[in-house]
Amino acid sequence: MTSALAVATTFWGLIMALSPLMQVRLILRIGNAAGTSIVWIVVLKIGLILWLAYGVATGSAPLIITNAVSVTVSFVLLGVVLVLRHRQRVSRTSARTLSMSPTEGGNDVHGGTGSTCDA
Repeated sequence: MTSALAVATTFWGLIMALSPLMQVRLILRIGNAAGTSIVWIVVLKIGLILWLAYGVATGSAPLIITNAVSVTVSFVLLGVVLVLRHRQRVSRTSARTLSMSPTEGGNDVHGGTGSTCDA
């Protein structure tokens, strides 16, 4: 009975460990990670690392296997979220900078209109 439970928990643990990849796929498909909490990922990651350490300390193969996969997948999720948010931030900054260009009638940094003679 114990061996069957170990197999079942390891199998389902691996499914759970891989499930954040569905979120990664969604984020990549829509190109937006704004709805994914970084705090949630970090809290999850800390818990997974603690469970992995516990599995190593007790020699529990099901805990080691499932949590090693979970930690790896959570790093992938965190990486995708951070990269997309960085790209979105850079994109917004670039768009804002372009909309304030002196060639489009905006003022330059000295308060002028961009012409050579501000008399």
